[in-house]
Amino acid sequence: VNLAGNAVKFTDQGAVCVRVTADPTKGRLCFEVEDSGRGLAADECERLFQRFNQIDGSTTRQHGGTGLGLAICKGLAEAMGGEIGVSSVPGQGSVFRLSLPLEPAETVRIEVADSACIAGLRVMVVDDNATNRELARRILEAFGAEVMDADGGESALVQLGALPVDAVLMDLRMPGLDGREALSRLRAAEGPNRDAPVLAFTADADVGQSAGLAPFDGLVRKPIEPLALVAALAEAAASLAWPLAERQAELGAEEAARGVMATRRRRA
Repeated sequence: VNLAGNAVKFTDQGAVCVRVTADPTKGRLCFEVEDSGRGLAADECERLFQRFNQIDGSTTRQHGGTGLGLAICKGLAEAMGGEIGVSSVPGQGSVFRLSLPLEPAETVRIEVADSACIAGLRVMVVDDNATNRELARRILEAFGAEVMDADGGESALVQLGALPVDAVLMDLRMPGLDGREALSRLRAAEGPNRDAPVLAFTADADVGQSAGLAPFDGLVRKPIEPLALVAALAEAAASLAWPLAERQAELGAEEAARGVMATRRRRA
């Protein structure tokens, strides 16, 4: 929380990204908090985790604080047998890394009643933020959907004019062609996706309340909650004219066929 809070506080524009990866061989979880803020010089990095240290020590500094947060983080990380550090380039942002040794928990299986409804669903994810696109892709592919993506409204329309999809996840705020205008052009154009369900993909709190959803067919909020994303797409799939069950059966048959062929190759 401290690392993410600092990243947001000192990043005036751009993005903050939090990543968590596992290292099973060492039994560790590795956390990264990356920002596109002001960055730090080498001497600033060296004293960053000292107590009562303020990188901006002027009396007119923009942000408050005691200079204890990172020192406490370092003490906690080391007390748990972990490590914490930073790499940074002035003007290009910073990456804070935390590594902790943790015991693996028992596997927990989460049952999602509607998850089977999106297996085989062809989804286009449109967002100018690469992290949002990657996260949505990982979630959807984990539930069996086929995913394609675009980094803006213009590139999305080019792809949607040629390749049929079953649903579109459309970011509302994008530079150039925003989500609402992209949807308007999609509905007006002749193409395979003119009537495809399009869900608004947004962090705007007003969408779905005072401002309404029209002309979108559903809503997925950021930050993404996996089960909410699956439920929204499952609802969109229920409105499709074609029987998705047949597609899923075909996919199952294809998987089985690939398994047979793989077995034959191994025997050969």
